[in-house]
Amino acid sequence: MKINNLNRYSNNKRRRHIVIIVAVVCLSTISYGAYWYFYQQNKDDKPVLTLPDRQVGETNYSHPNKDEQNPTFDNDDNNQKKLTPQQNAPATSPIPVSITRVDRSPLQVGVIINELLSSGTCTLKLSKPGLSDITQTVEIFNGPSYTTCRGFSIDNVPGGTWKLTIIINSENRSGSTSQEITI
Repeated sequence: MKINNLNRYSNNKRRRHIVIIVAVVCLSTISYGAYWYFYQQNKDDKPVLTLPDRQVGETNYSHPNKDEQNPTFDNDDNNQKKLTPQQNAPATSPIPVSITRVDRSPLQVGVIINELLSSGTCTLKLSKPGLSDITQTVEIFNGPSYTTCRGFSIDNVPGGTWKLTIIINSENRSGSTSQEITI
């Protein structure tokens, strides 16, 4: 009688172990299958665009990273007009130029030239009645689809209201823009 009860106990225990092992194998297989299915479904999706953590309208004036210096386009047939140096610009037309930013202490000025220029200079001129003009000249710099000035930085500008003028010279053409700034 004891041997019969012992076998029954041993068989019940063995059955439990087998059921647990089968359940673990089934759950593992189902989990792996679900993972594989969803991974294959999302594999061809385009990556999610992540934006830097800054407020709307805030501009990043730091140095461009490698991708920003040399952008690539997925589709060259996207009807974007590709500019070439001095494209369709009559020899007498003024060079279109805009001041994009003015930072103080030291005075730093950002400029965008709305066409590609092959060579030239940018001159910053600060004028204030009763004081000598402050000037600084830098070379132009070509980006992927624009031209800008290499960068202006002037230390120790006396406080007050100044007339800021940017003058662009390239071959036989020029352009300028002015605005008043308070330092």
